[in-house]
Amino acid sequence: MPLTLPGGGNSIFEQLHHAIQKVCPYLDAGKEFGFDIPCHVICELDMEASRRAFPEMKGEILSRQALGSPVRIFKYERPEKKEL
Repeated sequence: MPLTLPGGGNSIFEQLHHAIQKVCPYLDAGKEFGFDIPCHVICELDMEASRRAFPEMKGEILSRQALGSPVRIFKYERPEKKEL
């Protein structure tokens, strides 16, 4: 019998995905162009683009290196797939 997670779904990957990066690819480039915190320019726009491209999916920035975290973490969630 498949595992059913809270909120539905049989697999954690069907509902939730975390993107964890040890190195922010935009931190140095942002500083080069005068942005101390490039999250406002790159990461938040990326989240908005994801929302527009996939309206059923939720995205959130959980951790930002520009604000002192050792890693950057994005969380993406989508609703349970309905079986026909």
